[in-house]
Amino acid sequence: MGSSIITLSISSKYFGVSIDRDQWVLAMGFILVLDLAIWGPINETFRAKFVFLQHEIGDKEVIEKVRSMFSFINFITLVLVVIILIYPRALTSIIAPSYNKMQLAHLTKMVLILTPSFLLNQICQFMTSVLNAHNTFYIPEAAGLATAVLNIILIIVLAPRFGIYALAFGYYLGVLLLFLLLLIQMRKLKINLIGNPFKFKFNDVKPFILFALPFYLPYFLAQVNSVVEKSIASTLNVGIVSIIDYSRKFSDSAISVLTSVFFTMLLPLLSQYYSKKDDKRFLVEFKSMYQLSFLIITFIVGIFSGCPGAIIGLFYNKGNITADALNKISNMSMFYSWSAVPITLYILLGVVLLSSDNGRVYAIFGSVAQVIMILINLLFNKIFGIYTFPFSLFISHIIASAFLFHRFPIKNHQLFLTTIKGIAQIALCSFVLYYLNQKISMLHQINSLFIIVLNITMIGLFLLIFSHIAKTNDKETFMKIISKIKAG
Repeated sequence: MGSSIITLSISSKYFGVSIDRDQWVLAMGFILVLDLAIWGPINETFRAKFVFLQHEIGDKEVIEKVRSMFSFINFITLVLVVIILIYPRALTSIIAPSYNKMQLAHLTKMVLILTPSFLLNQICQFMTSVLNAHNTFYIPEAAGLATAVLNIILIIVLAPRFGIYALAFGYYLGVLLLFLLLLIQMRKLKINLIGNPFKFKFNDVKPFILFALPFYLPYFLAQVNSVVEKSIASTLNVGIVSIIDYSRKFSDSAISVLTSVFFTMLLPLLSQYYSKKDDKRFLVEFKSMYQLSFLIITFIVGIFSGCPGAIIGLFYNKGNITADALNKISNMSMFYSWSAVPITLYILLGVVLLSSDNGRVYAIFGSVAQVIMILINLLFNKIFGIYTFPFSLFISHIIASAFLFHRFPIKNHQLFLTTIKGIAQIALCSFVLYYLNQKISMLHQINSLFIIVLNITMIGLFLLIFSHIAKTNDKETFMKIISKIKAG
């Protein structure tokens, strides 16, 4: 999360809010959209299906199926890469309909540069999933951190000479390093996936595809929504695409970290307990993650409700972004942080349904959320402008989360009480910090870093007090964290 934010901060220093930065976001967004639309459901459900198959047919047979799946993914991805390289202009005109001929030419060039990364990135994602399924979590994450640090260094070194293309250099070298580190770890564990990319058995591939099939509709709609959002943003004004990207990064990074934990560690664990019909352990593990998620999201929403200007100024006020743009980024960051609440609940509850072999419900309401977002963005962007996007994100995922909560596989009244306490904790903390920071802002100019530290301290104190009054487990969580720090 930290490396992601630092990368964006450095990016703002060299590229600011510009047409070049917009084109990078649009091109990279297109590649990620394609990856998620084609392989997102497979990547999301692979770990759960792996655990189920392990119990059914054993580890050796599962690896044979995984090897076929790897070849199948590489073959399809390679074909798509070739098609994009042959017909890039047809795609860029959809991504940015308001661009003129010269702007489209630059965007097309960026898409051509980034297209091969589609294959490399998907290979790394699948290898990470295989390692996670073998209870190897830390090596893939450490490798990801190493590549992020390399990316930061390369941007600093190359940006003055190569401009926006320094981001592409850093991205490619980072992905290649990640692939190498993952390959080394797989060889240590004697997991061999490398084979003929054109040789695979459909019977081996079929279980993974059928298990993921219900998720293709919500993933497809999510990518349509992403294209619609970026397309609308590109028509509002130059730099709006970059403003949205800068604004979302903080909450998106936090959600990305939580999602990684949910799918890499919690999903296989809950799947095992569900397979063994151990409802007690299932609930214990879920409640622990549920309460921790509320704790983390309270920090995110609280600090962005209290002092968004100080955070945005610290990371993005590098001289290349106007005061008006910084103010928009600050406001949008606060709104996106609030959207993190229903999104986190939606993903966590979705993991529960997926691990209990009830993924169709998760897929249905995921689709509903995306349709609601698309409709709100299309109908209200002329009225609310840029602020339409966090609003649609918030509303759509509140509705989806409520339905997923209703379909929780094990009835437990304590979960409802925990949810009410968690939401009350976030809302009350945010209100208190917003009020106190309004009073602080009336004083003389105060250092941004001091304001951020002060707000983090106030959040910590609030959580300790609220934990005592509402009888939550936040205090115990704090003590566990402190004991772990002392121990290691």
